[in-house]
Amino acid sequence: MSVEKKNEKQQQGLIASNQPKENLVRFNYHEDNEGLINRQINLELYASYVYMAMAHHFSRADV
Repeated sequence: MSVEKKNEKQQQGLIASNQPKENLVRFNYHEDNEGLINRQINLELYASYVYMAMAHHFSRADV
């Protein structure tokens, strides 16, 4: 077995051993709840981007 294939096999073993067999993050939410949670997350991300842009703008010396 070549060195590259051996390293690839070792890396796959390490990756596979660290990964859970099932997705532990996703829950069986109702579609409406999942949509509302996603909407809330998107609104929070948008607000953080706006605040970051405002902070960058007002951190300038000429403002």
